[in-house]
Amino acid sequence: MKQEIEIHTYARAAVFRAKVSLLQLKRGFFNLTGGKIRRFPFADSLADASIVAESKTPLWTESEPEEQFLLAGKVENLRLAIRKLDGLEIPGRRCRTVKKRN
Repeated sequence: MKQEIEIHTYARAAVFRAKVSLLQLKRGFFNLTGGKIRRFPFADSLADASIVAESKTPLWTESEPEEQFLLAGKVENLRLAIRKLDGLEIPGRRCRTVKKRN
């Protein structure tokens, strides 16, 4: 497979920025006109529940020394997110049982 190399131009950057701005305006309008934001409670009812899935990946990769500050920022962002999400319980969807026909 041959990959095409995209050339970044000021025109492409302007189009991208315009798209971003329009999507942000759309979302802001939705939020102001009654877009319902659901909030979920912090609880500990699942603290003793079994773990269904888990993903472990290395946070620090020793690729390039000049990218260490980017990795440090990524790790700090994850730490902040964990603090805000720890204990948040979001209920799963109710699943419907489909009966098989004989």
